[in-house]
Amino acid sequence: MSNDTLSDVLRAVRLKGAVFFDVEATTPWVAETPAANVIVPAILPASEHVMEYHVVTSGGCWAAVVGSDARAIRLEAGDVVAFPSDE
Repeated sequence: MSNDTLSDVLRAVRLKGAVFFDVEATTPWVAETPAANVIVPAILPASEHVMEYHVVTSGGCWAAVVGSDARAIRLEAGDVVAFPSDE
């Protein structure tokens, strides 16, 4: 394994397609992603699974799962967060 965890994960999965969204925002802002079972049929109908993740390239933010009892976590530049699938 290398020191780059994201590269290790991407080598382990067999990607068959990808869709990327670029969000550039300044304070205050919020970005909300629909649940996988909602977004998959709309943008990747042939996909069996979706891995939703976000990369913070500068600044910082908070991440949380809407409707979850879990507390939000603070992210800073260089952090990657992956959200669970509700499949």
